[in-house]
Amino acid sequence: MLARRSLSPQNLFKWVTTLGLTALALAGGIGLGRTVLNPKTWPFAITGTGIATVLLLVFANPLHGFLLWLILSPFSRFIYLDIDMGKGIPDLTLTRLVGGILFAFLLAKIAARRRQMTPIIRVDVLMFLAAVTLAISIPPYWRGPKAGLTLFTDGFLVPFFVYFITKNLITDRRSLTQVVGALLITGTLLAVVAIHEQLTGQVLFVPSDRSFYYTRSLHRLVGVLGNPAFFGTTFAMIIPFLSWGMLEIKSRVRWFFAGGVALLILGTYFTYNRASYLGLIVALLIMAAYYPRFRKPFIPASLGAALLLVIRWEQVISSSVVTERLDAARPILYRLGVFNSVGQIVRKSPWFGRGFDNFWPLYEREVLHHLSMGYAPLQPHNTFLWVLVSGGILALAPFAAMYVAMVWQSGKLYRSAPRASSARMAVVACWAAMGAYFVQAMVADVAYFFYPNIIFYTIVGAIFGYGLTGWKEEKDKEHP
Repeated sequence: MLARRSLSPQNLFKWVTTLGLTALALAGGIGLGRTVLNPKTWPFAITGTGIATVLLLVFANPLHGFLLWLILSPFSRFIYLDIDMGKGIPDLTLTRLVGGILFAFLLAKIAARRRQMTPIIRVDVLMFLAAVTLAISIPPYWRGPKAGLTLFTDGFLVPFFVYFITKNLITDRRSLTQVVGALLITGTLLAVVAIHEQLTGQVLFVPSDRSFYYTRSLHRLVGVLGNPAFFGTTFAMIIPFLSWGMLEIKSRVRWFFAGGVALLILGTYFTYNRASYLGLIVALLIMAAYYPRFRKPFIPASLGAALLLVIRWEQVISSSVVTERLDAARPILYRLGVFNSVGQIVRKSPWFGRGFDNFWPLYEREVLHHLSMGYAPLQPHNTFLWVLVSGGILALAPFAAMYVAMVWQSGKLYRSAPRASSARMAVVACWAAMGAYFVQAMVADVAYFFYPNIIFYTIVGAIFGYGLTGWKEEKDKEHP
């Protein structure tokens, strides 16, 4: 009887399939091992294995795959997870690859009615219009359409995809908590890199050969993200959510969030970036104004910091951070000069703009009356002026309206959430992150803030997705 069952076609097929898969796995393992041991081919093995692992997780569990991608994204070029496509072709980075595939995967599931789409709101429509009008301005880009498309993809398209992804993946408090956990991990990793770089002078993960110094006394953060403003903006947006986790998550994990808040505040200090400092202050004040539980740790900590500042006042005002960075007038004067003269550039084509990211050559030729195109690019250092020059009023109108709609929608969600609930406080944390981001947007060009943009749209999409689908669940739990 047993022999007859073992020789049945079904059992024979199972045995053959198992043996075949086992042999394939062994062959693959041996081949991978030989590839890794070969000094010429091991990077390719790591790239293929790493990307395949992330993609498999994306298809198996889109939320977990997205969170892994969120953590790995800033480090992907340094750990062989980006594919170099050769000269003249944009690299197939982990950020572009996974962002695009996950966006298409969710869209396909929604189209096949295997997943319900989160309701479309004004922000979605305005975001689509902003993307289209900015894309129209790409062909005249002075570096060429390919370079323009690359910048547009990294600076706008991928972050917009991230908003769609998180808005449709984050639909309850559990998934929001997982996002906050991922923010804790990525924020901690970046803070460790920043603090290590400033304390030791050793740069880890060097992305470019930009200047390593602000002044003779102050080192300029360049590791991983390449710019101190990128670090500071990321920290200032994450800190409100780590504070939310510290106050709202009822477990021992909250102490990790408390430690993360302290670590990221220290990391923000080491950026020596004024907009990051101001953004963090704005974020903390928003939290204090609308988050009663946050005031309990915030007020004593603020009073302690103020007392320490008074005691050490002479040392503080004479430190290089104050005398060489906070008192520096040149960056402010440059921005004022751009603001007063940008009309000369826009006047020639106010409705359609002068071409994507064309401010640098236009400013040199039409305002400075020379065209040297030096090493350091000249930019308006204001996101809205950057968009106005690139795509004109046609692009600026939906782009600016998109941000206004974000604030309006978040206010609507705040009013609809249960009073004093963790959901309402999550909206406050979103406001704080928006405040920090908007401060930086007024004094910098967020088209280049690739990873901070991903963090910002992750936060906004997560809160909107949770609010549009999960508030009822929150009410049922709090008011059974």
